[in-house]
Amino acid sequence: MFERVRKFVNLKNELVKGSFILLVLFNIVFLLNALFRVISARMLEPADYGLLAALIGLVFLLGAPSEAIQTIISRYTSKFLNNNEKIKGMFVKSLKRAVVISLFCVLIMAALSGIIGDVLKVDFKYIILISFFFFGFFIMPSVRGVLQGKKKFTQLGSSFLIESITKVVLTPLLIMAGLKVYGALGAILFSLAVSFFISLLFIREILKSKADNTKIDGIYDYSWPVFISSLCILAFYSLDIIFAKIFFSASDVGMYAAISDMGKMIFWGTIPISKAMLPIISEKRDKKASARKDIKGALLLVIGACLIGLIIFALFPEILLKIFYGVKYLKFSSLLAYFGISMFFLAITNIFIYDLMAKGSKESLYLVLFVAIQIVFFMLFHANILQFITALIASNFLTMLFFAFVYLSKRKAG
Repeated sequence: MFERVRKFVNLKNELVKGSFILLVLFNIVFLLNALFRVISARMLEPADYGLLAALIGLVFLLGAPSEAIQTIISRYTSKFLNNNEKIKGMFVKSLKRAVVISLFCVLIMAALSGIIGDVLKVDFKYIILISFFFFGFFIMPSVRGVLQGKKKFTQLGSSFLIESITKVVLTPLLIMAGLKVYGALGAILFSLAVSFFISLLFIREILKSKADNTKIDGIYDYSWPVFISSLCILAFYSLDIIFAKIFFSASDVGMYAAISDMGKMIFWGTIPISKAMLPIISEKRDKKASARKDIKGALLLVIGACLIGLIIFALFPEILLKIFYGVKYLKFSSLLAYFGISMFFLAITNIFIYDLMAKGSKESLYLVLFVAIQIVFFMLFHANILQFITALIASNFLTMLFFAFVYLSKRKAG
């Protein structure tokens, strides 16, 4: 067993090398994003921070197109790996559609801002502001998908790093200027724009190519399952804070947001592994080669990383919350490890989903059912925060079991 692990975990392995590069850069990004939340939590009152966390949760949910577009562009970039003309043609088409769709979504969300604001108990002006995130959701993933598909993992990680640094620098300045929650949201918007224009420099050799506008067969058949799957994964780590905002007091939502943010690091910390895995197993599948070893390796890396995180959460919950959020956020510190367990199950599920997306398999669409189950659990079990987190653990565990069964069934079928 240990010999197999030793042979797999070496930097000559393409998955391990790509995962290692992204893991280093993404963990710096995650630390910076955590710093953004820490700065926001310390500079805002718990009620305001709870509002910000709920709005960011809504942003993540609305950002489903981002992950889907990046996955699709990455998949087809890896397919046309040595054909920059084909990649540019796909990239340009993606950008044109992104601008049109973004404008449409902004108008629709602005029209619905009053209704959404009433449901979430927030001022409609916040909803109008976050509608402008649609430009980032549709435009930014096009360039990042190319970087991921070309296996430019250093540049991909740097794109996120630039975004996070800009956000961390601007946030305290805008909050101190008296903009409070508006300032934090504005910093996120501006950081996306800065990252996009710098990321274009990372693909300049593609942009210099002549675009091949030949129709790409199969991309739409592949796209809609990826979009729905990405939406569901985002729902799994965004819906909790949105429903908490509906069910609990403003102060409790702020304190719950602290353990939610920290617990989600278990999931976010493993994203580099799945992002490195996707182009590698996609390329192997296109060549009719087996990707089984890469998937097993990715699962091994995810389980190891998550277990380390859970041990830390179990041993030092109060210390972690005191250091990062302050003493006013300690009310639910004893529940941090429980929240982490729910993210552990989601991180494993994410590997199975990426495997299905790489195959172009539609079994990932069963995620819709499990999102519905999670919503039902939240609506039935919210007498207190512990019961609410237990509902989250149960729904994520059921989801993991189902997709583990799908994976094993497909493997036995060859």
